[in-house]
Amino acid sequence: MSLLINEYIKTSKGKNMKIDTAKFFLMMSNCMGHTIKVMQEIYLHLFPTVQDEIVDLLDNL
Repeated sequence: MSLLINEYIKTSKGKNMKIDTAKFFLMMSNCMGHTIKVMQEIYLHLFPTVQDEIVDLLDNL
């Protein structure tokens, strides 16, 4: 999962695409059967450069 998140962010930034991280996390949490809270606790710390952005997006859902 962490590799998939990293590739998504890297690929999106490389193509100058807007990163819709909240939707990506929701999609991945559904696929894996995790809650958003579990996703945040397990994976979010691995990506400090987008961590604040992801937290803000998820808090506003």
